[in-house]
Amino acid sequence: MESPDHFLRPFLDACFAGELSKTQEAIGTGRLAAEDLDSGLKLATHMAHPDIVAALFDAGATVSASTATFLPGKDLQQHASVVRYFLDHGLDPNWRFSSGEPLLPFLINPACARELLSRGADPNLCGPKGTPPLGRAIVSTREGDLSLLELYLAYGAMLEPRLLFYAVAPRVHQGELMTRFLLGKGLDPNVTSEEWGTPLHRAAYAAKPDIVKLLLDAGADPTAISVGRKYYGKSPAQVAERVRHPDSTPGTPRGQWMVALLSGATFAAYVSEPRNASLGFIRFERNATAGLGKRMELPLHDIGVFYENELPRVTEPIVPHEEAPSAADMSTAVMKTFGSVKRRQQYSTGTAHLSGCTTMYLISRKGVYATRWWENVSFSPDDEWRDPGDRTDEEMFQATVLDMLTTGGNYHPKLDADLIEDDFIRAYLIHPTTTYHEGPGDVGYPDQWEAIRTTVGELVPTLQDASRWTDIPYKALDDDDDVLNADAGTAGKNLFKYDPMHTFESGQKGPLAMLWAESEITPYHQDEW
Repeated sequence: MESPDHFLRPFLDACFAGELSKTQEAIGTGRLAAEDLDSGLKLATHMAHPDIVAALFDAGATVSASTATFLPGKDLQQHASVVRYFLDHGLDPNWRFSSGEPLLPFLINPACARELLSRGADPNLCGPKGTPPLGRAIVSTREGDLSLLELYLAYGAMLEPRLLFYAVAPRVHQGELMTRFLLGKGLDPNVTSEEWGTPLHRAAYAAKPDIVKLLLDAGADPTAISVGRKYYGKSPAQVAERVRHPDSTPGTPRGQWMVALLSGATFAAYVSEPRNASLGFIRFERNATAGLGKRMELPLHDIGVFYENELPRVTEPIVPHEEAPSAADMSTAVMKTFGSVKRRQQYSTGTAHLSGCTTMYLISRKGVYATRWWENVSFSPDDEWRDPGDRTDEEMFQATVLDMLTTGGNYHPKLDADLIEDDFIRAYLIHPTTTYHEGPGDVGYPDQWEAIRTTVGELVPTLQDASRWTDIPYKALDDDDDVLNADAGTAGKNLFKYDPMHTFESGQKGPLAMLWAESEITPYHQDEW
């Protein structure tokens, strides 16, 4: 007798690949349950196949929280007809994800956004973070195209002065264009923020000379004293003095920054492109009690869909906070020995929303050790984390990374070789491709990463072998970028899974450990024994 999976899998494959005839053939058999149709709808929606979506709705697929989650599309590319079909079948134009974020800002194709707006979507509806749709559009626009912003404004989006803070933010692809657009609309360049001070403070800190020049030309006050949390009591010039440029000549007086800033001159010799000062959000997930059934779930079609299904939504995080009172408490790690995982249980850990930070995995047949270090705390520390205030960058890195490995911290267990070292151990360093400057020749933080490898090798001698290390570079995005925030996206995500009794194709059972990162569906680590 044919197994249900033998029939269902080709149907799902057809929905994912956009093969209409095969999809219709499967529907025509009458063997698909309602949940099967919805599973196919998720895949067809994610891959933006309007003909498949239409056929599935005609066959009885439904609009639900689980199917609507995939409306942003793979890499936030969607077809307007898909959005229209969902609306025609009952989608609320102001529908929200489980995170509370509204759907509208995730539809970065103006034609798709128009479908929602024309049906009554609120262009000013914010999520829990309070980011307006216009702010999300400013950050997420990749090309030099203002049509999405113009569309929002045509449907009543509020042109708030605070939008300037999104335009001048780190790692915004079209920051200069957006700043010029907003200033041209008459926004006040001296607007203040409780977090950032003025736009000029943030642009100086982000090392964006062209945007600083735009703000100064528009009347920004270079002598304004910030009342914001980030740069309290400082002028833009004082903020600029603290910014280091990777290509600056040793001994270059920092005072030249101030002269350039106060004069309104372009100071490209001292600054380059964006800085990621965002704290962002990171999740370490642990799920050591969920039953596996017969085997570990593996990615079938798309790694983004896999992350969406596998990164637990509600679980006990390793650190129950996004910010902490001290820099040391921002460093987090987990150490899990596989011997503590029962035969019918699984263990998983992973990260989401990496936006400039560094994560390390050490994986052996004894356990997994996973860490997470903030860019703006450990690698290029903000002043707010320096305690005392004259603490150097090197001292901050030592205290929040290297000391955490050797002695541990409140939320960061130390690296104990007895718990993890064996002949099969491997190390994976997931890090941004560049620093916050993103300038020519920028290669990130190689000295700090090498110091991590050296310290780990001292603690776990087997890892002194460089061939056991794998670097996994990723492109860091701005914290409000919709590509980074998409539930079924891949940017800033990684996942580790362990199953002590996985059923292999041969029918044999045994331990399986795997690690996926970013958009690569092939696991970086796969060990079975």
